[in-house]
Amino acid sequence: RPMGGYARSKWCVERLCAERADAGGQVLVVRPFTVVGEGQRADMALSRWAAQALAGRPIRVFGSLQRTRDVTCVREVARGLEALALSGATGVVNLGSGRPRTLGAIVDSLADAIGVEVDVRVEPAAPYEVADTWADMTRFARFTGFTPQTDLADVVRRFVAAIAPALEEAG
Repeated sequence: RPMGGYARSKWCVERLCAERADAGGQVLVVRPFTVVGEGQRADMALSRWAAQALAGRPIRVFGSLQRTRDVTCVREVARGLEALALSGATGVVNLGSGRPRTLGAIVDSLADAIGVEVDVRVEPAAPYEVADTWADMTRFARFTGFTPQTDLADVVRRFVAAIAPALEEAG
C-alpha cells in the first residue's frame, strides 16, 4: 500500500512490468536508493541543503535528524546497473549500499564539505514520508557478486566540488 504519488507511480510501473514478465517477457526493475554525487538534481535534499547553507539560511530537515536513508554514490549506481545488465538479472532488484545513514550524518558531511557552520531546522514530515530506507541487497549481490560501497564524506565532497563553479558564478 504505497503512500504518496511518487511511491504509487513506482508501484504502478512495477505492476506493469510484472504483467509483462507473466506474459513471458524478460523484465528487470531496479530500485536505486537515495543516489547522491556529481550531477545531483537541484530539487533533491542534498542540493537544497547546500544552497540553503551557502546562502546562510537554515537547512530544513523534515521529520528528524535520526531518520535514515540508504545513500548510494552515483558512481556505484552506474557500476551496479552495468553489472545487473550483464548478469541477465530479472525481477525486482534493490540498488543501494545496504547501510542506512542518518539525516544528521548527511548534514554533518555537507557542513564539513562546504566548510560552514549550518543552522538546522527540523520541521514536520508529510504523513506519506517514510522514516527510514534501507536496501535489502541480497538479490543484487546474488546476481552481481558484490554490494556497492558508499563513502559518505567522499561522495558529499565530490558533490560540493561539482557544484562549486555554479556557486562561484552566483556569488
